[in-house]
Amino acid sequence: MAAFLQLLLGLRSLAIRIVIFVVLAGVFAWMIGGSIFPGSQVVNLPSFQWRQQAWNLQVTGNGNRAAPVRWRLLCVDARGDVVEQTLGIEGIWREVHGPVVHAGGMLIAAHAEGDGTSGWWIGSMSNDGTVGARAAASEQEARMVLRGADGANQPAAELPQGLPAGAPAAAPASASGL
Repeated sequence: MAAFLQLLLGLRSLAIRIVIFVVLAGVFAWMIGGSIFPGSQVVNLPSFQWRQQAWNLQVTGNGNRAAPVRWRLLCVDARGDVVEQTLGIEGIWREVHGPVVHAGGMLIAAHAEGDGTSGWWIGSMSNDGTVGARAAASEQEARMVLRGADGANQPAAELPQGLPAGAPAAAPASASGL
């Protein structure tokens, strides 16, 4: 009987030590800005103004395992609500070039996956809010369309990804594969 009590006391002591360790590990992870069990990581790129609204790109990655990222174009509407804008490009955006604001509206190129297909698309929104999209044969074609946008405030050289035309180029050179 005494050996059984010794075993129970040992197990209780071990359980208390495990609880203290987990609590202290959680507090330490919280203090350094992390988590013991990481989830999705969301990054909002700097916003830009167009049509008296704030727009920005958002990228989401998985913190648990290697997986493709997901891009979204967000707009803050008149009521202050954040609304996702697809610009006619359906599916999950895996890579993005742009957006480019030009004289007639805004363009964005995205590599989208959905319904067993994937490909490059060019989405547009005119100044009056009309949305449209068309398929692009390749990433190079999509980039050429963005470069040639009428009245774009962007040099013909390399387009910075994730920034509107004319914005300061403080972002990384590529918005793909984060």
